[in-house]
Amino acid sequence: MERPFKSLKKIMFDNLEKLRENQRHNFERFDKFMLWIVGFSIGGISIIVTNLTELNTRISHSTSKSILLLLSLSIVSGILYRLAFYHLQVEYQAKEFFLHGAFSEVELMSFDPDDLTNETSIHKVISSLKIDFGEDFSYLLEDYASLPHTTQQNILEYLKD
Repeated sequence: MERPFKSLKKIMFDNLEKLRENQRHNFERFDKFMLWIVGFSIGGISIIVTNLTELNTRISHSTSKSILLLLSLSIVSGILYRLAFYHLQVEYQAKEFFLHGAFSEVELMSFDPDDLTNETSIHKVISSLKIDFGEDFSYLLEDYASLPHTTQQNILEYLKD
């Protein structure tokens, strides 16, 4: 049986992958939809511009202007949509990477190791090295007490460095 926090952490980590796939799927769908709209608008503008004189005989000038304005507006909105969604996606990915790291099982070493320059206890130095860097020098403790004082100081300085 797992602890509740560990279970929630695992569920959140598993859901992050599903959310990533969902976001990609939605982006592709919306992108295809917007591409169709922009393509239709460009096609409409090109047809209207090439047949402008013939179109003006059938439709009033103000109507053709408003149609051109609306088609141009849909093109501009499609471009703005792509830019906005790109920035949104960059922000989303930054947060997603943070959450992915926060909910993963990876253990990192400490970023701020303890300052050992004034430490005189070999036990404290060895404990700090094990915690901060994952290095185990506890085998030195067996013979450390029987060594001369100068040798003890040399070993202590070596470990501090």
